[in-house]
Amino acid sequence: MYAFGQRADTTVFDEPIYAHYLRVTGREHPGRSEVLASQDPDGEAVVREVIMGDHPTPV
Repeated sequence: MYAFGQRADTTVFDEPIYAHYLRVTGREHPGRSEVLASQDPDGEAVVREVIMGDHPTPV
C-alpha cells in the first residue's frame, strides 16, 4: 500500500473501515476511543463516500 501511495496516479487509504470493525465487534484496542472519535464508524458510508467516492487520481 505504501509503495502505491508514492504514485501520482493513485489514492491510498490506510484501514478506512477500522472504526467500523471496532464498533461492530466491540474489540478492545489501544487507542480505540481515539479511532472511533476520528473516523466514521459507519462502514456503508465509508465505502460509499470514501472508497467509492470521487478522487483526484484515476486509481
